[in-house]
Amino acid sequence: MASARSIRRAVRAQIEADIAARSKAALAVATAWSKLAKAQERIAAAEQEVINATTTASAQVPLTDIARFADIPLQDLRRVMRSANKTQEPPTESSVQLANVPGPVTAAEIEQRETEQLTA
Repeated sequence: MASARSIRRAVRAQIEADIAARSKAALAVATAWSKLAKAQERIAAAEQEVINATTTASAQVPLTDIARFADIPLQDLRRVMRSANKTQEPPTESSVQLANVPGPVTAAEIEQRETEQLTA
């Protein structure tokens, strides 16, 4: 027959084992949660990079061509761009003006414009 002391030891050992197992499980969940949060931050940063690059490129190249050249599904690219449009502030006058600025001008175009202005 077991003594009260041995029963108490067995119960304490079982409780300590349960606490250790719960502690390990909680640590594993906390670690996985931390990894998930960091991954979500990286995904958000990467999506912002895609948005910035696509916004810049789409001023010169249609979105369909960007998707084709980059080998990205067009639906996914549009989804990312739609999410960007929802989170961005309404355009200001200065941003609208910047969007209408033409691309780089060659020296020949500058000379042609100057000639047109002089003859006018």
